[in-house]
Amino acid sequence: MQTIEMILSGQHVQPKQSFRAANGHGYTPKKITVNAEVLAAGMRRHVPLLPMDGPIAVDICVLYPWRKSEKKATMKLMSIPKDSKPDVDNVAKQILDVCQQLGFFGNDAQIADLRVRM
Repeated sequence: MQTIEMILSGQHVQPKQSFRAANGHGYTPKKITVNAEVLAAGMRRHVPLLPMDGPIAVDICVLYPWRKSEKKATMKLMSIPKDSKPDVDNVAKQILDVCQQLGFFGNDAQIADLRVRM
């Protein structure tokens, strides 16, 4: 199974979602589009020459800054799981969509093993 490791810094990942306008056409909010562009900019240097084929393993670890309300005793633990929005599945969806658009793989159906930590 093929894997690619990369560490990206920058804005937090927003869920990729479309909203319906009054006229029935959907659109993606600018904040979500900008976050996808930030992700793509960080990933471009890792794009393989040819898209990966066969099954792929993906391990995503997203780190968020400490909340202002966090206690110092909790901060000593170094990290705590994130239990607020965005949801883990929405985070993975946006990252994998950007990977597919950049040409890491042909279809996200190739992902046989997915692990997401936040």
